[in-house]
Amino acid sequence: MLRLHTFGGLALLDEAGTVVATQRRRLALLAVLGVAGKRGLTRDKLVAYFWPERPTENARHALEQLLYAVRRQLGDELFLGADPLRLNPDVIESDVGRFGAAVAEGAYPEAAAQYGGPFLDGFFLNGAEAFERWTETERARLTGEYGRVLERLARNEADVGNYVAEVQWRRRLVALEPLAAQGAVDLMRALVASGDRASALQHARVYEALVRQELSSPPDEQVTVMVNELQLGRAPAAAASDDGQTFRGEFIGGAVEMVTPKARVQQRRVRRWPIVLTTGLTGLIALGLAATFVLRDRLSSPSVGGIQSIAVMPLRDLSGDSAQAYFAAGMTEALVTRLGKTSGLRVISLTSAMSYQGTHV
Repeated sequence: MLRLHTFGGLALLDEAGTVVATQRRRLALLAVLGVAGKRGLTRDKLVAYFWPERPTENARHALEQLLYAVRRQLGDELFLGADPLRLNPDVIESDVGRFGAAVAEGAYPEAAAQYGGPFLDGFFLNGAEAFERWTETERARLTGEYGRVLERLARNEADVGNYVAEVQWRRRLVALEPLAAQGAVDLMRALVASGDRASALQHARVYEALVRQELSSPPDEQVTVMVNELQLGRAPAAAASDDGQTFRGEFIGGAVEMVTPKARVQQRRVRRWPIVLTTGLTGLIALGLAATFVLRDRLSSPSVGGIQSIAVMPLRDLSGDSAQAYFAAGMTEALVTRLGKTSGLRVISLTSAMSYQGTHV
């Protein structure tokens, strides 16, 4: 089985993983057909990519010569069909083909694993401007698709409260688009949720320096606003959920103010001594509020002196309703934020707390 690598460059490997030396135009032909996949490409389309300036008969003859040379080197079974023409999946596979299939199936981790860099990065073909334009178009399309895959993976981790893993995906998003303000904000928010405010502020400084260097302009306002909130000890607003709605949890005095994504975004206030709470979430909310009030009262007592430390373990929703999974993560972050504002109390980062949980549960 031959393997065609198109992400991060262009190379053809044999079954042993050894690079197959071949002419650049032959590799370019394989790359075009690799992207076309099962639908294949017509001969007229191939002619337009590689010999658009030649007379029709001359260009068709050039294509026949190219196909003959590829078959002679790699085998007669390499191509299927006559017109359109496509690659034989039993003989050759491509990373771009696996990437597209994984995206179509919703196998996002597999799709992310296939992306090894920009499409045909550093590959050029002299005298083929149409092919170069096609390459640029496909590179932009695949980069955008990869970005959407990373965003979905990051949101999936955030939905279950796995902020450390979310940070890793968002770092890859930032590497993909380092000047994107939304990417910077999302990474900072994930870092804060994981308990690493220092890294969030550090990234803001790196982002600002990069924007000033590359664009000769100040950083985007939303990044500046988040930096100000972090420096004032405020938790940043939550990101939009997958359906465009939002969740936000923040302690205000003796209550928790929440915006929850259900059929519509609704705002609810849970009082210090609630009488009725949403079924399945009662224990979670009561636990969070009770922990805050008890700790506040203890720390205000003269019998407790010095700096106290506390770790907030990631809360779990035991209601069995997967649609409420986001709530536990929001409550955890809200607890950490509120406790972090309590005088005389040091809150252990969520990263360290989750590491402790993994070895003691």
